[in-house]
Amino acid sequence: MTRAVLAALALLLVLHRPAPAFAQQAPCRQPLARADIAAGSYGVVNARPFEGRVFVYVPAGSRQIWVVEGVYGRPFGRTSGPLAASEFAALRSNRNIRATPVTVGRADGSEGARVRVRKDTYVVAVVGAGAGGVRVVACGP
Repeated sequence: MTRAVLAALALLLVLHRPAPAFAQQAPCRQPLARADIAAGSYGVVNARPFEGRVFVYVPAGSRQIWVVEGVYGRPFGRTSGPLAASEFAALRSNRNIRATPVTVGRADGSEGARVRVRKDTYVVAVVGAGAGGVRVVACGP
């Protein structure tokens, strides 16, 4: 009887683990948009619901990227371009910009940032990374 109780408790512990954190979720099945952004530059994540207001900045030589949202409008005048770390630091003080850092370690879709557009929440996840830049996908609500 004791073995059966222990086995049942062990099974309950395995089945009732807390839900994994965002960092352990798989990438979405049907991405809304993909974007490849080179190191030392920024680029738009061109999903229709984002209305051109969600970008990714990839600092040169860093394992951290930034998901950049325009709060009141587009945070950048162009859809992509080079951007130095010092220029980005100055931009972050702008009230129109919400920047979320994402540390890139695995680049398997489990690392990313949540983006809120109107009432919906989306995810911008890193699905590829290398010395030349990153690839991200936007996942729907």
